[in-house]
Amino acid sequence: MQYLPSLFSDYSDHLEKPDQHKIQNSLDYLSQYFSDIKNDMEFLGGNRYQQEDFSQNSLKRVVAKKCIFEECSFDRVAGTGSLWSESIFINCEISNANFESSDFSGSSFISKKNKRTQLIGTNFSSSNFSSSNFFDIEILGASFSNVNFTKAVIKQCNIRSSTFENAIFDNCELTDLQLSNLNFEYADVNKTKFDNVEFSFIQFPYIIGIKKNDIDDGHIKITANNEILDLKKLNVIVQHLVTYFSFKNNYFPLLNLILIFELDQSMFKKYMFYATKYSIETGDYRVLKYLAKLIFLSNFYNSDEKKNLFDLIESKQHKSNIYYQSYLKHKSEIEYFLLPDSNKDSLILEFKSMANFSFQILSEIILCYEKANLSLNIHTLNFSENSPVKLKIFLERNQTEISFLLQFTAVLFAGISAYHSQFPKETQELNNSQKELAITVHNEIIQNIHIENLLVRNNSDNLLMYNVDHSPLYVNRENIYKIINK
Repeated sequence: MQYLPSLFSDYSDHLEKPDQHKIQNSLDYLSQYFSDIKNDMEFLGGNRYQQEDFSQNSLKRVVAKKCIFEECSFDRVAGTGSLWSESIFINCEISNANFESSDFSGSSFISKKNKRTQLIGTNFSSSNFSSSNFFDIEILGASFSNVNFTKAVIKQCNIRSSTFENAIFDNCELTDLQLSNLNFEYADVNKTKFDNVEFSFIQFPYIIGIKKNDIDDGHIKITANNEILDLKKLNVIVQHLVTYFSFKNNYFPLLNLILIFELDQSMFKKYMFYATKYSIETGDYRVLKYLAKLIFLSNFYNSDEKKNLFDLIESKQHKSNIYYQSYLKHKSEIEYFLLPDSNKDSLILEFKSMANFSFQILSEIILCYEKANLSLNIHTLNFSENSPVKLKIFLERNQTEISFLLQFTAVLFAGISAYHSQFPKETQELNNSQKELAITVHNEIIQNIHIENLLVRNNSDNLLMYNVDHSPLYVNRENIYKIINK
């Protein structure tokens, strides 16, 4: 039975890449219309590059996994959407470049022999630096806004005049760092291990997840006018800051300070009422998103109270509202923090691919679920401009069938990948018709789409992980069991 249309059947046998000579002829011809046209560069995974100059090249979407770059220059490089996972940069200079939405997971930036790796004036916004390492390097005038630093290690670096706004530092190690001349607003340092890290007095009220004990133990130092403010002095200052921020209608740092210094719960709820009301009235949904995160972290509100607040926010929205588009931009995160219970019934699929996924292809993937009698309500289908693509799925079926959903997902995505043609052991319970469907999917699009990574998670629990470079499939049976038996 043919469930998936042949999207490429008329063309797949005829597509051929032009040879290098033909490419060069085209570049020579186009040079009369462009002052400096260069071919996008290609790297081979695992290679070593020494004293190479990649300056002013287009490295957009380039794949350079597990490479070693030593004393290389990346000046004014265009590298958006590129992949550098598990690569090592030694004494390299990356300056005035753009690596927005790129993947540096597991990569290392290090300095040797009295030279320094330098990241200067470069945009790394919305990139992935999870499990990466930074040691004794210089970072100046760089942007790391919305970057994921989960499980990263950053030690003895000179970081100045840079922004880390809304960056995630979950389970990181930060050691011997002077971070007083930076924008750290709304950065989340929850569960991070600090050792001799300095923040400015102006910035620390905006940093989410700072613990009072870390300040008291000296692991975190708060400075003002070259003076380190001890916890006793900060306790006095905080009372005046609460008054100041209230007068300015600047409620986020006020509420964050109440959490950090474990002040009165009723005070938190009173100011949160004013804060959410003010944000809704002024259409400041960006700040409202961060307020919702503080509500989530505080544990001061029950499910009904959070739902009532979300319903109030929703009731104020209509398409004619001038702030409506701003609300849509932040709605999913507001919903996540205020309705965490609803996330228990959802799965989030994240995958990275070398292909340019279109709505048409993904709609066919979703159709495969429906053909397998998995009735899914697609709550959010959110496509970023670059990988990873994220799909948030709310299940309409019984929770006991989550196990089957994961098994089918494993077959489907393993089938899509050109690296695997055999089914993992975890899918043996599938019946013949379900396997036939997966084989059909595999045969239809295996030559056109290459899945690099797949992650299926429920909140913070990873349920299924698939990576072409490691074991084909990992299923966390314990977490699946917990969900099924809630």
